[in-house]
Amino acid sequence: FYNTLAKLSYGDFILEGIYSSRTKGIPTASFGADFNDRRNRTTDSHWLADLKYARSLGESADVTGRLFYDSYDYDGDYVYNGVVNRDLGRGRWWGGELQAAVKLFDRHRLIAGSEFRDNIRQDQQNFDESPFSSKLSDRRDSRIWALYLQDEYTIFNNLILNAGVRYDHYSTFGSTVNPRLALIYTPLAGTVFKFLYGSAFRAPNVFELYYNLPSQNVKGNPNLGPEKIRTYELIYEQYIGNHLRGTIEGFYNYIDNLIVQVTDPADGFFVFKNLSRAQADGVETELEAKFDNGLTGRASYTFQDAWDSDTGQTLVNSPRHLAKLNVTIPLLQEKVFLGIEEQFTDRRKTLVAGNFAKSFFVTNLTLSSRDLLKNLELSATLYNLFDCRYGDPGGAEHIQDPARFVDPAHPLDIIQQDGRTFRVKLTYKF
Repeated sequence: FYNTLAKLSYGDFILEGIYSSRTKGIPTASFGADFNDRRNRTTDSHWLADLKYARSLGESADVTGRLFYDSYDYDGDYVYNGVVNRDLGRGRWWGGELQAAVKLFDRHRLIAGSEFRDNIRQDQQNFDESPFSSKLSDRRDSRIWALYLQDEYTIFNNLILNAGVRYDHYSTFGSTVNPRLALIYTPLAGTVFKFLYGSAFRAPNVFELYYNLPSQNVKGNPNLGPEKIRTYELIYEQYIGNHLRGTIEGFYNYIDNLIVQVTDPADGFFVFKNLSRAQADGVETELEAKFDNGLTGRASYTFQDAWDSDTGQTLVNSPRHLAKLNVTIPLLQEKVFLGIEEQFTDRRKTLVAGNFAKSFFVTNLTLSSRDLLKNLELSATLYNLFDCRYGDPGGAEHIQDPARFVDPAHPLDIIQQDGRTFRVKLTYKF
């Protein structure tokens, strides 16, 4: 894995360029490939050029604009009975955004904007390398445009209403409208109550829409619509003195038209359809502390109940309990710090066999420096300090013919994760 970033600013303009690439080995026989063959791997590469413009027009207005060009390449090698099958994806897109903000009558702050994106290349290809045999060659393009408007209305000095709406149009499935609302009340200094409501969506991607591979019993569904979610949140935030902040949040989420992969009874092929509905509710708490000597800490706990609305079954890979503890201790004031992180994840239902991946604790330890030498930062991290053995649920790509596994009685229902690992990071600013 590697990445590069270049950033140049001049006046009201900022130009950024990013390039990254990652190659990942896949030993787990996903999609029915040969188990533990070192040639099974994927490479993702991405580069972006982004030009931004931001200008203030006096005290009551400002305008921002953005132009970008983006590129993404995916190369997957999967070995079947010794033959390398290549799975490729190529994406190219450009677009822009224009936004204006203005303050009106001392109580309203309006934000209006528009976005446009032209997906000029959305290509998918699949073929056997030797002997060559083409399985899929699909070329697509699409366009997206959006408009949005938001008003931050100061009803009273301690009561703010934030309301907005966004309209998106996709050339693939049509239009969707999503409102958002926030009511923020500050009855006392340091005490804040928030009520938040919003809706959002996820558009189907080209893999779900158009990936037709009869040799793997897979086909696309060009009639897919977007997934939609509605969220409700009630938040109480309290500052205690100069060093402590606590929050308690209750939430409820409802997801409709979930895109799921099922077997078409007409031909036995896997296909994506808008079938499922899901709900999740719960409570989240957090306590954060910051002291002048550099000592900081954060503790959080989340309880959630997530289930399929149609069957009442617990959702796959959705833990009911999550807890985190982070403490940063200054060893040499403003220079050297020791960070301790503890994470707890409750058991999670698996997809392949419907079992449960056990709960676990993971401890991470970080030693870092800030300006120990001028413009130089150094950090070293030990992940999974106590070498905890735990696993994550396998995905749908591991639902295969049991005869392909080394041990058919134990398919890849739970995939073991890394034990103790470390990373050293060096940053120099100039």
